[in-house]
Order: sequence, then C-alpha cells, then structure tokens
Amino acid sequence: MIYPWQEGVWRRLMAARSLERLPHALLLCGPSGSGTGDFAETFATALLCTEPNAGGLPCGRCRPCRLVRAGTHPDLTNVAPEKEGAAIKVDQIRALNDKIGLHSYFGGFKVLLIDPAEAMNINAANSLLKNLEEPPSKTVFVLVCTQPGRLMATIRSRCQRFTFQPAEDPTTIDWLRMGLPADQNAEVLLALAEGGPLRAKEFVESGRNEIREQVLEGLVGLSRGTASPLATAEQWLGFGAAEVLGWLTKFTTDLSVLAMSGEQRLIVNQDFAERLQALVKGLNLRKLFSVYQNLLEFSQYLKNSSGLRELELLEEIAIKWVQEVSPPEVSIRERTAS
Repeated sequence: MIYPWQEGVWRRLMAARSLERLPHALLLCGPSGSGTGDFAETFATALLCTEPNAGGLPCGRCRPCRLVRAGTHPDLTNVAPEKEGAAIKVDQIRALNDKIGLHSYFGGFKVLLIDPAEAMNINAANSLLKNLEEPPSKTVFVLVCTQPGRLMATIRSRCQRFTFQPAEDPTTIDWLRMGLPADQNAEVLLALAEGGPLRAKEFVESGRNEIREQVLEGLVGLSRGTASPLATAEQWLGFGAAEVLGWLTKFTTDLSVLAMSGEQRLIVNQDFAERLQALVKGLNLRKLFSVYQNLLEFSQYLKNSSGLRELELLEEIAIKWVQEVSPPEVSIRERTAS
C-alpha cells in the first residue's frame, strides 16, 4: 500500500527503475506508524510482479504476487527479529548472505528486506556490510528503519536514504480526517503519535484516546482532592500500567511546559489545554520533575520485569502526586482523610 505522504518517493523510485538506475540498497526511514514497512513490502512486490500497472504498483494477480502474499516467493527474503523487541542476529544475516549468491528463480530481481534494520546487532551489521558494498546484479536491499541513528554509519553510507515525514505533508491531515469520527482532532492525534498517521488512527480505533482522557480525569481528581489515590491507581491498572505511564509522562511534560512558559501552543495535548492549564496553579514544579523521573524509571522497569508490581507502581505515583505535587490544601485534606 502506498499512502499519500509516500507518493513522491514512490514516483522517484519508479522513475529510477524505468531508467535502470534503481539503487542497489535503499534505507527507508520514517516515524513509527508512518507505514514505512507497508511501503517496503509494496515496493518489493512491485519489483517481482510481472504485470505492474502504469504507476508501477503490483497487480496482485500474477504468480509472483500470489507467492509474495503467501510468504513463499523464492526471490524475496525477509529478515526480522525472531521475537518482538529482540535483536536481528548474525546467523540470520549469514543465512541471508548465503541466498545472495543464488540465481533468481524467476530470472528477475532478488529482494532482501530487513525490518527493522536498527535491530541488527553489531555482528549482524558487520556481516551485511560486504554484500552492501558489492551486491550482485539485480539484487536490491531494502532496509526499513524508524531510528536511523542506531544504524552503523557504514551501513547508512552504503544505502540511498528515503525519508517519510507525514507530519510535514499537507495530505496527511486530510487522509487522517477521512478515517476518523468527526469529533476527533486529527492534528492533536498526529502530534501524540509523534508524526505517525497509522499510529494516530490506531489510538482512536483501539480506544487508547478514550483511555488518555480517563487518565487525565484521574489526575484532575487527585489534584482537586476529589479522588482517592488508591482507587485511582486501581482504575488506571484496568487500562494497563504501561499505557497509563505513557500518558502520564506526556501530561507531566505538558504541565512542565505550561508552568515554565505559559504557552498553550507549545504543548502536545492541545485538546486538553484548558484542563491542563487549570492544574498548573499551585503545582510544585520541582516535585513535578521528580514524578516525571519516576514515570520514566517505572516505564523502564515494566519493560524488564514480569509486571507483578504494576498496581504498586501506580499507587506510588498517585500518592506522590497528592502529597507532593498537588496544591498544599489538597495534600493536607488527603493526609487528614487518611
């Protein structure tokens, strides 16, 4: 699939193909949720398709297209981590290298797709280098990357880089609005998704945007002294601790910006600007920074643990918010009530 913000890159690559000047190694970069992986798969399929349309898109009907769809095309090799979050290992790249020397089964292109490329460990990246330098004819490497800074400089220098920046493309907001309910703010969602339109759309479809509002309401209740820290933490737990910590981190960032600058236009949660501005009055900024640091530490902890302390972590954040960050009168009421 080619999204509107990808059409310019697609046309450039199809023009290069028609002139037989296609790069032997592509580095496709874009934020998470920008559809870079979808683009890579469509591009790989197009190179193998025997009946592409006038724009170069794969037909979806020929035998190569059907084989790609089934995951059995002999001239397409996909390399990915064996499990989510794991590294791409040197043995995986060596297996890929072994296929490079083989003749194309259909006599056309051979495509080697690595996604995400930044997942390669140092040995895997070094193993790939030689073939990037001297690839066989009609062999195309396609590296997909969301964090190009994590790739070895020697890998980046051997690829032609194409970057997708949906947030800067005027067609992105129109595309996003078409797929959202009328009450959703496409600009805010795109900012929350850090420039990834597909991720922004997923926020709404999965209910994560509703969770965002519920987490803020819990924070408002704590700040006003109308909500119990323990009850709030239990409600948050139902949303998933990692999800809640992520939204709390964004809210504390916005509150810090508002407290220091007073500029609502600088915050990410623009649709909640008035509610966040109301929370700033009386906040202990130094303690807010401390909570922010706790949120980062707890998020990292959850990534590396079995999650048995999720409720305890959320309770700690809620209690600290009431006792240290909220206006003094709220902290006093809470301590008196307890």
